[in-house]
Amino acid sequence: MFVGNVGDGEDVIREFPDMFTDRLGELKNFEHKIILKNNDTPVVHKVRKVQNLMLSLLEQEIDKLKGMDVIEDIESSEWLAPVVLVPKDNGTKIRMHVDLRDFNQRIWVDRQPLPNIAETLSMLKGAKIFSVMDLSAAYYQLRLYKDSKHLTSFVTPLGAFRFKRFPLGLASAAACFQTLMKKVLEGVRNVLFFQNDILIYGENELTHDATLKEVLERLRDNGLTVKREK
Repeated sequence: MFVGNVGDGEDVIREFPDMFTDRLGELKNFEHKIILKNNDTPVVHKVRKVQNLMLSLLEQEIDKLKGMDVIEDIESSEWLAPVVLVPKDNGTKIRMHVDLRDFNQRIWVDRQPLPNIAETLSMLKGAKIFSVMDLSAAYYQLRLYKDSKHLTSFVTPLGAFRFKRFPLGLASAAACFQTLMKKVLEGVRNVLFFQNDILIYGENELTHDATLKEVLERLRDNGLTVKREK
């Protein structure tokens, strides 16, 4: 979390210690249902080769996601997407992407208009104090409907798995997430949001802090958590 013109935000963090964490939250009373177009034909991809040096890193990533309750093992599935591994931190870690391009062409996507930049800037007129918050692994805080999980199955040299929460790269995820955040923060003034980033602003510290606390209370009430650092 970054707080502009206020300090390091420690007072707020002390008041909401359960909110600023790497612990994965979970949006209450929500499960996302993926809708196929015309009961489309399942797509099955073969396992893509992975360099031996990256296999242990892949295993670590899979174990981490399983420990976070993001994915689970499966025996087989009529839908199987491949994975793409991207090295990071000088090759000591990887980022695993499930290649959902073929799958995304087969699902319905609710398109949401992007925020108008001019209108957004006009809302910030007169504001002097700002806070920016980033939800912890935002998409992973949203559960998938039980009958949609198999659609997100993917295959690796270490076996097959499926998502229990929103996978990164799912075409319907962005619009769904934006709609949900509108509901979570409905009625709160002096706040803007786009995907996992939330901007709180105010003309003075009093109005800013009141909004900041209201936003954190809304997020807490809905089961969501925020990154400790932004």
